[in-house]
Amino acid sequence: MSGANSSHLPDNVRVASVQFMQCRVDSFDDFINQIGHWAEVAADQDADFIVFPELFTLQLLSLQHRKLTATEAVGILNQYTFKIEKRLRSLALQHGINIIGGSHLVSRPNGQVENTCLIALRDGKLHRQSKILIPAHESKTWSTCSGNFAHAIETDCGTVGILIGQDVESPELARRLVDQGATILFTPFNTTLREQYLRIRHAAQARVLENDVYSVLCGNIGHLPNVSGMGSQYAQNAMLSACDFAYSHEGVIREGTPNTEMLVMADLQPARLVEMRKPSARPAWSLDFTSVFVDYQKHRANKQVNAERPVREVEMPTEENLLQRRIG
Repeated sequence: MSGANSSHLPDNVRVASVQFMQCRVDSFDDFINQIGHWAEVAADQDADFIVFPELFTLQLLSLQHRKLTATEAVGILNQYTFKIEKRLRSLALQHGINIIGGSHLVSRPNGQVENTCLIALRDGKLHRQSKILIPAHESKTWSTCSGNFAHAIETDCGTVGILIGQDVESPELARRLVDQGATILFTPFNTTLREQYLRIRHAAQARVLENDVYSVLCGNIGHLPNVSGMGSQYAQNAMLSACDFAYSHEGVIREGTPNTEMLVMADLQPARLVEMRKPSARPAWSLDFTSVFVDYQKHRANKQVNAERPVREVEMPTEENLLQRRIG
């Protein structure tokens, strides 16, 4: 793994993942107090990171007493963006814990909507990572568009990466983050059915096996009446590793009880993980998914040009012409 030096990695990183209960709140402060409660509990257990689920801020829409259109919902959520970042940063500093803030719908200046993870580190820094792979149902519900970058984040516990929901299903995205030095991949997700959850989980396990990293899953449970996409939630938070004697025999370090509000915690050893890595049969190079996409588009464009290029008609020689050539 390029960019990873075990001498700069801690021997132990304690991670907490919240199986977040989606239910009505009475105010914005009520929502923040719920986040603050879990941050305090995790900090009391000496956790270095706490993770919240994808789209967990949709809970704020329960303050409205009617079902909103997507445009109305995004407009309301966007008004809270600055407040949420400010309060997450305050909680990170107050409790001395790095907060992976699930994800939140953020409007770009051009009006497009991104599904964005808000990260508040305990050194006061703030980061954003937008979702890259947007599933059809999410695009249809919220009109979200793809983010345009995937960068690893430097923390006091080493380099980490964020793969929101379906992003974990991309080997190229995971490899890009690992090549930048990530040893832990955080995946906030939001799934309605167990089948959807298992797709996320199996993909996360595959990324772990491919890259020898840790994966941390975090999802919503419960439901929110009158909020699109929150009619029912299924989650079982987990910390995953490669299947080996040095890690966990089954590749599962810790997992929660399905659909139960709880905090799932585990100790990870990034430095040991890097030392245990051995050369494998996979190529040493890594594909940059952006360049691959650009090359693919060029390939399609060339095929289209060739398809539209007129084909020159070749006149078949007649018997008379052949005879004249022989005589000549």
